[in-house]
Amino acid sequence: MLALLLCIVMVLSSAAAASAAPARVQDIEGHWAEKAMTKWKDQGLLRGYADGSLQPNRVVSRAEFASLVNRAFQFTAMEDISFADVAASSWEYDEVRKAVKAGFAAGFPDGTFRPALPVTRQEAAVMLNRLLPADGPKGDLTSFTDHKEIASWARDAVSVMVAAGWFAGYIDDTIRPKAKMTRAEAVMFLDRALQSKLRGGEEQPESGKGTEKENDKEKEGDHKKDPVTTAPSSSGDRSSSGGGSSSGGGSASPGDSSAPAAPAVTGVSEGQTYTIGVVPAWKAESGTTVSATLNGAAYAKGAAIKEAGEYVLIVTAIKSSNGKQASTTVRFKIEESKRLIAYVPGWVDWSEANPIDASKLTHIYYAFAHIKDGKIIHIPDQNDEENLAYFSQLKAQNPHLRVLISIGGWGADGFSDAALTEESRAALAESAMAWVEQYQLDGVDLDWEYPTQSPDGVVKGRPEDKENFTLLLEEFRKQLDVKGAADGKYYELAIAVGSTQTYVNGVEIEKIHPYLDSMMLMTYDYSGGWMNTTAHHTNLYGAGLSGDATVKLYLSNGVPAGKLVLGAAFYAHMWTDVQSTENNGLGQRAAPSWLTPSYKEVLTEYTVTSSTYGKLAYTRYWDEASQAPYLFDGSTWLTYDDPDSAAAKGNYVLEQELGGVMLWEYSHDPSGVLVDALYQSLRGVYQSDTTVPDTPAVTGVEDGQTYTGPVTADWADEPGTFRVGKLNDEPYLRGTAISEPGNYVLVVASVHLRSGKAVTTTIEFTVE
Repeated sequence: MLALLLCIVMVLSSAAAASAAPARVQDIEGHWAEKAMTKWKDQGLLRGYADGSLQPNRVVSRAEFASLVNRAFQFTAMEDISFADVAASSWEYDEVRKAVKAGFAAGFPDGTFRPALPVTRQEAAVMLNRLLPADGPKGDLTSFTDHKEIASWARDAVSVMVAAGWFAGYIDDTIRPKAKMTRAEAVMFLDRALQSKLRGGEEQPESGKGTEKENDKEKEGDHKKDPVTTAPSSSGDRSSSGGGSSSGGGSASPGDSSAPAAPAVTGVSEGQTYTIGVVPAWKAESGTTVSATLNGAAYAKGAAIKEAGEYVLIVTAIKSSNGKQASTTVRFKIEESKRLIAYVPGWVDWSEANPIDASKLTHIYYAFAHIKDGKIIHIPDQNDEENLAYFSQLKAQNPHLRVLISIGGWGADGFSDAALTEESRAALAESAMAWVEQYQLDGVDLDWEYPTQSPDGVVKGRPEDKENFTLLLEEFRKQLDVKGAADGKYYELAIAVGSTQTYVNGVEIEKIHPYLDSMMLMTYDYSGGWMNTTAHHTNLYGAGLSGDATVKLYLSNGVPAGKLVLGAAFYAHMWTDVQSTENNGLGQRAAPSWLTPSYKEVLTEYTVTSSTYGKLAYTRYWDEASQAPYLFDGSTWLTYDDPDSAAAKGNYVLEQELGGVMLWEYSHDPSGVLVDALYQSLRGVYQSDTTVPDTPAVTGVEDGQTYTGPVTADWADEPGTFRVGKLNDEPYLRGTAISEPGNYVLVVASVHLRSGKAVTTTIEFTVE
C-alpha cells in the first residue's frame, strides 16, 4: 500500500504551502467541522459553490462522495465505463471512472451508477472499508441506541470504522446508519481515515469529542445533534486480508524481497459452470494492493456477474514494499438454465415425513410472509421456523437449489403504505434483508396484488403506487446488491405479475424490469367462479386470455424474454349444471362454483368418479387449439393442468426462450407427476403417456354373493396409480368392515397418474 500512503503524505504535507491566514468561509464559522473543512478547502480537496459557501449540511450524492475520495487520495487513473446514467459530457463522468478504477465504488446490475443517489452513513462506511479495509478490533455497536438499524451487510464495516475512530456517533448515543451523509460528515470521516492511516492506525480523531457547548449546538436543517466520537479506542496495527487495496499499517522490513501470497478468491471456482449470477471476492495479505480484471477489463470487487458466457478472472496482489506480484486466475462459465420454480405454502408442515423432491426444482419460493407496520412478519399458524430449517437441509442435499421468501399474496395488505416514502421503503427492504440473513435465503419475491388496485376492496391501493413500486424495487435491488457484495454472493429479486393489460397499466413496466431477475407470470385464473360460462383457466393458447397472449403483452413492453417465467396451475376451476353438452360442455352456460380442487382431488374425486354400475362418469377431453385438458360428465365441467398441458408450457418456454416455468402450488400434487412433466419438457424429452392401468383385483367380496356376517373388501395398490373405492356411491376405505344388512355395489377405480386413464372393478353383493 506504499503508493496509497505516499498519496496521503502528499495530501497532508501540502497544508504547509497553504496561506497562514486563509480566508474564512462564512457558512462554516462556528460549525463543529469548521477546522477540517477549512483545511480541506485550503488544500484544494473541498470545493465551494458559486456563492462562496461550503454548505456543510448539504447531503452528499454517490458521485460527490466519489469525487471527495478521489481528491483526498489523489486518484487519477481511470477505467472505461458505460453506465447508462453517466453521460460522458457530465462532470461526474471522470470521477466515476476514477472511483471504479480504484475499486471502492461499482455500478448496479441494471447497468446504472445512480450518481445523484444520496449516500447513507453506512454505505459510506462500506465504500471506505473497500478502499482501506481493516481487520482489527471491532467496535461495540451496542453502545449506540439505534445499532439494530445497521444493515447486516454494513455491520462489519461500521464496526471496524467505529473501532478505528473514523466513524463517529452522535451525542444522543445514536449512530444513524440510514441517515444521509452530509458534506461535513464526509470530510470528517475521510480526514480521520487519512490521519489515522498515515500514523499506522493509532491516531485518534482530530476533532475529538469537542466541547459540551459545541455538542449541544444543532446542525442546520435536519435538527440532529452534532456528531461526536463515542467509539471505543483501539490500539495496535490493523491489517487486512480482504480484497481491494489493503494495508498492514506500516512498511515491510528493510530488504524484503519476497513475493506476496496469491490472493484467495471466493465466490467462483476454477472450471465451474454456474446457472445464476456470481459475485467474486478475494482476500490478500496485508501490505499489498490488489487489482482484478475480468476478460481483460478492470473488475471492481463486489460487482455481480450475471450474463451468460465464459470468463477469466485474474486477481493480482502487489507487494507495496518491493513491487513484486502474485496472481490467482479463475476460469468459469455462466450458462442460461431454465428455471423450475415451485411456490411452496407455509401452511403445510414440510419435513422428511412430508418431503419435497427438490432434485428437479431450481427454486423454492416460500409462500408467504406478510407486511405489518412496514416490516416483514410471520403469518400466524405457519410452521416457518421448522419449514425454513428443512429447506436449508434440502439446499445442502441439492446445491443447485435456491430458496426465496415470497412476500404478499392475494389479499395481503401493507404494500402501498410501505412503498409510500423513502424511509418506509428502506425499512421494508431492510426487514426483508434480516429474513435473508437469518434463514440463509437466496433472495426475495414480492407478490403485490396489485399496485394502484384494490381488487377485493380491502387491500389499500393508491395512484402513487405506480411510481412507488419502482422505487421500492430499486431499494430492494440496492440492498440485495450491497449484501451480495459483502457476502460474495448474488441475491435474486423476483415479482409475481398479473396476466392482463390492467396490471401493466398500474406499474412502470419499462422501469421495473431492469431491477428484476424473474417475473412470475400468473397465467392462470383466466376463468372461474365469477363467470357463468365454462372456459379454460390456464390455457396456453386461445382467442382471448391465454399464456401466449400474456407473454406477448410483456415482450411488447420491452421485458426481456429470459426474465419471464410462465405459470402452471396445480388446481382446477369448475362449473355445475352445464346447460348444454355441445362442444363437450366447453363455452356453455353453467352455474359457477368457487371450488378449486387440487390436482390430487381432480384425479381421486372426479377422474375416477363412477356411477352405480361402474361406468366412469367423467371423460377427459383435450382442446388441441388451446393445448388444455378438461373433464365433463354431462353436468359438471372442470378446467385444469395435467401432464400434457404442463409439458406444452415447458415446450413453449424453450421455443420462446423464456426464463422458465413456475407452479402454484407444490402441495396440490403429492404424486409429483406434474413437476416431472415440467422438468422433462424443459429438457425437451417429455413423452405423453397413454398407459391404461390394470383392472383392480378386489378380495374379500365376490360379485353376486350373499354374506351372513360382516365382510371387508381389499385391493392392492399399483405403482404409478391412485386407487379409490366407493360403496353405494359413498367413499369406502379399504379394509373397513361392512356389517349392516343390505344390497351393496362396490366400485374400485384405478387412475394412472401420468396418462389420466382410468378403469374400474364393480362388485355387487348382499349382507344379511
